[in-house]
Amino acid sequence: MDGYPVTQWPITDGYFKALVRLDPGPNKLRFEYTAPKIPAFSTSMTVHMLPLAASPPLQLAILLGKDSTGKYECHGERKEHDGNSTETALKKLRMAAYLSQAFTGEQMYRARLGRRCFRLEEEWGPDTLSNRTAGTMRNIAKVHVIRSESTVEEIRSLEKSQDGKGLRKVVQKAVSSYFGATTAMRYVAVVVLDARGDLQFKGISGHSALCDGLGITGSLSLFTLPSCIEEVCPSFIDCTRISNSSDPSASEFFWEAATAALGNMMEAFLSPQTPIEPRNFVKVNRTFVTKEPYSLRAKSAGLRLSLPQEECTWPRVDCLRFRYHPCFRLPPDPMPPALPDAPQVYAVDTGIVVCANSGISLVLIYADGVYCDFLEYTSKPERELLLQEDFIRSKLPSDKSTPVIKLNIFSAGQGETTVEDLHATRGLKIQLPKGHGTVYKSAPSCHTADGNSEAQEVLLLADKTLLGIRIFHNSNALEGLEFQYDDQVTQLFGHKGSDTATVSEYPLEARKGETLMGFCVRTGKVVDGIEILTSFGRRSSIFGNPQGGAMSNTLVPPRGRSIAGVAGTYSNCVDGFSILYK
Repeated sequence: MDGYPVTQWPITDGYFKALVRLDPGPNKLRFEYTAPKIPAFSTSMTVHMLPLAASPPLQLAILLGKDSTGKYECHGERKEHDGNSTETALKKLRMAAYLSQAFTGEQMYRARLGRRCFRLEEEWGPDTLSNRTAGTMRNIAKVHVIRSESTVEEIRSLEKSQDGKGLRKVVQKAVSSYFGATTAMRYVAVVVLDARGDLQFKGISGHSALCDGLGITGSLSLFTLPSCIEEVCPSFIDCTRISNSSDPSASEFFWEAATAALGNMMEAFLSPQTPIEPRNFVKVNRTFVTKEPYSLRAKSAGLRLSLPQEECTWPRVDCLRFRYHPCFRLPPDPMPPALPDAPQVYAVDTGIVVCANSGISLVLIYADGVYCDFLEYTSKPERELLLQEDFIRSKLPSDKSTPVIKLNIFSAGQGETTVEDLHATRGLKIQLPKGHGTVYKSAPSCHTADGNSEAQEVLLLADKTLLGIRIFHNSNALEGLEFQYDDQVTQLFGHKGSDTATVSEYPLEARKGETLMGFCVRTGKVVDGIEILTSFGRRSSIFGNPQGGAMSNTLVPPRGRSIAGVAGTYSNCVDGFSILYK
């Protein structure tokens, strides 16, 4: 490729794999084949690359103790050849991030989800991706070096005691102090250079940069990873032995340690959720080489030829979570909502109806707490989806006769809702007195009520005309709603608030036939703000805290049903909210 040094890649039985850097725009690649006793030939192709500048980047960082020398654990000749300074760690982390990016992008394409992947934060600096371009300035992935307020001894003490919560707090504090406060979501991948292990223990494992905003791993086997493109193949076929003096049976080759280190980074940095299907990243080396050497750890010969079907993969459910992640957004995709769009759950006779403005993209099915299957709606996310209990049960293994069915429901707007018991959720209904039938209750959009909270249900008066709603709120939360009718009758949900509460009015154009259609609530620990939605397509301003809440919940009855009231809990403010419908 013009402007870059030539790289060489081995061929096995007519197959080869190559890593190629791409610049924005057209990239003309030239391939030249040479072999003894075979005439050389060449071919070329053009690959176009569109930079995803509008997507949030994955930011890379190395964390050091405040008294750290910046050295990491290194064995054998690598210490003499590469060194073990922070500068070398920076190169290895950068190269590992590019390998993870190449692997994930290829997996998304094979899963028929398009040429999409996350991007790395970049800077203009000396190129380290080739050992033959020293001093050349290019756009490369930026790696931040962050100093913690904790000492090396304090960090290693937390690691030794496996205090994941404490170590995560140390890293979070250092990262927040370094980057500063921001309202936008950051995705930061951190290598704690002074931690000697992989930090895969409770409190850290199960979290990742793309899932929670902060992914953490240690420096275990960091020295075995390649620091440039020319070292990729040699690193994953290096049969130099790493001895374990405390446990000789745990000895391994360099290539096995490099594979494990890269797999740990991918888990810590990219995992979209706690693993529910095997990922088998102990085979991630096969993605970058055509032939696998002998495995000292498994005591078995490696693959003579590594083809795509022999490689490890991101499971389908992980790829589906990546599909609607903001970091994987392509220019034609809709803009993600400002707040996660939580799916709303409504009980009906045969099952549940789930709704989301951005559409339902994925449903995970569990039986007695064990993952069983999934339903995907990636080609066209469903804004309203009926999940019948009989259909869901048909997806379960035959040995699961009458299990408790749990559903994890995801929207294309990054919202998530959990139905703990499908059968019990179907029963969220209220029998009206005097033979007036039944109304159903939506799953609560906020349910963090404390012991002092009072439950309440308000059924709208069907024989009267609703003229408007009076809203009692303060600058942080909703305190109450008062429904006003044509004969001056009122109904209060919650309370009228303190003396300093703000009272707002939202009238309906009842003479023109306008009716209440639903609500849009912003929720965190309480109902931070609420909007009123009407049948004329009008929506009020946000009453309460317009910037509050971690989730947006649109509460509108399923198609063919109408709102019949509201329900929830309240103490000082409303801390639980549902709608009633029939």
